[in-house]
Formats: sequence, structure tokens, C-alpha cells
Amino acid sequence: MREQGVVTRLDGRSATVMFAMGEGCAHCDSSSECSVNDRTVETELAEGVSVSVGDFVTVEVAAKARTAGLLWLVAAPLALFAGGYALVPVLSPGAGEGLSALGGILGFALGLLAATVMTRRGAMAGKPVVTGPASLPGHQPDAEPGPEA
Repeated sequence: MREQGVVTRLDGRSATVMFAMGEGCAHCDSSSECSVNDRTVETELAEGVSVSVGDFVTVEVAAKARTAGLLWLVAAPLALFAGGYALVPVLSPGAGEGLSALGGILGFALGLLAATVMTRRGAMAGKPVVTGPASLPGHQPDAEPGPEA
């Protein structure tokens, strides 16, 4: 994931970055109530990156963290739902469909609890990283000047 935002605070190798609305936000009917508007995130500066307050920067989340997020936030709860649903008839052969569903829901809740704990540890515990300055929308700093008219 790659986002662009403005540095609002610096503290050593950490930076607070504020993100404005994304490209698709202008077309969304919920943009005025959206929690994405003007959100701030604590980030770390990549090695060799130097920024100042007010700089427009690119922030990235490592692929490893995205993969871990997918596994913990989607796969684990779904797997535990299936396991809980299948386990109830094994433990209680006369149990009806309702108890199996309840076992699945409890497994899903356990998966979400595990995901919450794991977001604070391991691969997902790292902060997003400021990888460098970003160009302002519509501005291409490396573009060649056009021919004189």
C-alpha cells in the first residue's frame, strides 16, 4: 500500500503524516462523514530519508505486513469459524444446526481476538515507512520542459 500525505510533526526518526482524501473520495457520497478524511498516522523514516514538517511524502506499508494482515484479519477468523462449526457435532453428536452455528460464531470471535493481539506484535506491529518526498498532484518534477513556442 502506498499513500501520500503531509508531514505534520517530526520526532527523531519518527514522523506524523496527515493523509487527505484519496482519488476516489471526491466521487463518494459519504466523503463528508468518512473517517479517512484528514487522518494522521505515526510513521518511521526510511534509512537515508530526510524530511521537514510540511513536506509532501510517500508512505508505504511493507508487503510482509500486508500479507500478515490478510492472514490474521481474514484467514484466521474464517478458519476458526469453520473449525468451530465442524467441532460442535463431533463433541455433541445430537447437537442441532443452531449449536454448530454458535460454535462457528465463537470460533470467528476467537479469530478476531487473535487478530487484534497479533496486530500489536510481529510483522504487523511495525509502523508504516516514509520512503521519500512525493510530487504534488499534477506536478512532475522530472518532466522535460516543452518546446518554446
